[in-house]
Amino acid sequence: MKKIVLFLMIGFLSACNLINPPPTDLSPQITSVKPRVAAPGDLVTILGSGFDTKASVKIGDQIAKILSIKSDSIIATMPTVSPSDYTVTVVNPNQKSDAKPGPSVLGASTKTSDYIDGEVLVTLDPTMDEAKLKSFAAQNGFTVLKFIPALSGSIGACNKGYAVLKDTTQGRSTKDAINKLSDQSEVYDADPHTVGAGAAYIDSGPTKEQKPEIDVINAERAYNLMKSKSINLSSSRVAVLDTGVSTHYEFLDTVSFKVKNLEAGKNFTTEDNTADPRELALDVSDMGFSQNVGTGGHGTGVAAIIAAIDDNAGGNPNVNVQTPLVGGAAGASILPVKVCTKDNKCLGSDVIAGLCYAINQKVNVMNLSFGGDTPSHSLFQVLKTAYFQGITVVAAAGNDGDSAPAHFPAAYSSSILGLIAVGSAAPTRVSANWTGSAFSIPGAWVDLVAPGQTVYTATVSYPSTVTYGYNNLEGTSFAAPWVSATAVMLKALHPDWTPAQIKTQIVSKARPLSCSSVIKCGAGLLNMGDAVEAP
Repeated sequence: MKKIVLFLMIGFLSACNLINPPPTDLSPQITSVKPRVAAPGDLVTILGSGFDTKASVKIGDQIAKILSIKSDSIIATMPTVSPSDYTVTVVNPNQKSDAKPGPSVLGASTKTSDYIDGEVLVTLDPTMDEAKLKSFAAQNGFTVLKFIPALSGSIGACNKGYAVLKDTTQGRSTKDAINKLSDQSEVYDADPHTVGAGAAYIDSGPTKEQKPEIDVINAERAYNLMKSKSINLSSSRVAVLDTGVSTHYEFLDTVSFKVKNLEAGKNFTTEDNTADPRELALDVSDMGFSQNVGTGGHGTGVAAIIAAIDDNAGGNPNVNVQTPLVGGAAGASILPVKVCTKDNKCLGSDVIAGLCYAINQKVNVMNLSFGGDTPSHSLFQVLKTAYFQGITVVAAAGNDGDSAPAHFPAAYSSSILGLIAVGSAAPTRVSANWTGSAFSIPGAWVDLVAPGQTVYTATVSYPSTVTYGYNNLEGTSFAAPWVSATAVMLKALHPDWTPAQIKTQIVSKARPLSCSSVIKCGAGLLNMGDAVEAP
């Protein structure tokens, strides 16, 4: 009798397992995600293997609605999300998962800091020459606007060619044009042709004598430490990708009246290299700040914050130095890379060409005081190349305020260990009470803030003839260079440190602030003294 009962129980349990089989041990593997660009509501196709029929799909941090699912394919709809790059994640019921880069969502091409409607930036196979490119473009309804071959000796993403194509097909959206090219081959990573901006403004804040930013971030302590260790920063190189850098007093040896810490640089825009008649040795001019008529010097202001030399007070009677500045990393070598025009438009193709040039030049730090709200896979890959080459990248968080979408390239800080995203801090009457600037864009990707208001730095005026002067400027554009100065000092102190170690040191030594939210100020206010002094 006991044997019969046992047999019946085994049979019953076996039947239950047939009805509700135990969960499998599948591990999902994503091989591809299409389309390259999507809008909310568009279909997203995920191909791969090991997908459980009860798997879930996340696009970014949103659960996507699944329309069909098989072991090797999933079709879902793009959730309602803001312009950005998104990762697709498939999670099986056993909690095993896989993630791959997914579709991007484009912003509006009508904004000055976004992209050019109908133009596509394409990453090319290294073997693609211009003749083959023209044939390929014509077959797909495009003309070639710009061909950017790889520089000799380039590596990583810079070892590929790039091109800007113009869509000649009537009625085709930029999104569809990008997807058309991406579908041709996985070799072609197509992006919108972005137009970033280096927004900054003349500020009516404290006078030059106050210089509150110097005290609040302990810049002088960092400066004195470098001098006490007899560290000469002249061989430490910072690429300033911007509107150019002019030969302001702050970069001159005023005894010899010769350029001291500016390299020749390179211009990647179509603007005339000789727009500034006072240039002595450079082929790069700085004529930014179009929103302030007659005032320029966006790149010059950034470069002076980083590296204005500290021996120009004694001087040449022919030089009218009002109040000499001392850069955060005084005397560091500046490599001017002009990727933005005088009206502060920074084409994505020029930016990539400039980045690859700076990487080839083996600089220590790159300062990017520009950006926009459209992501670019091509830009992301080049920035990763910079990281693997040991270059710390510092990027401004943007000036469009609390409701603005993510700002690129700064927003890539979440994915690139050596990229530091810098917001702006605003001064208050009590230095300990500094807070995030109202205009500074918040986001989980913001690492820290630095003074971005009442920043007294070098400017250029050109209502008729070019003259050099100083002014109080504001914007995240002028917060980022304080961090670049800190990064270049740390690299000089610790030559073996990686960009990730430099970033960790800077962020970990930031002073917490009472901000409206953590994502506005990140870890807090830059503390140059502690970052440079602490082990």
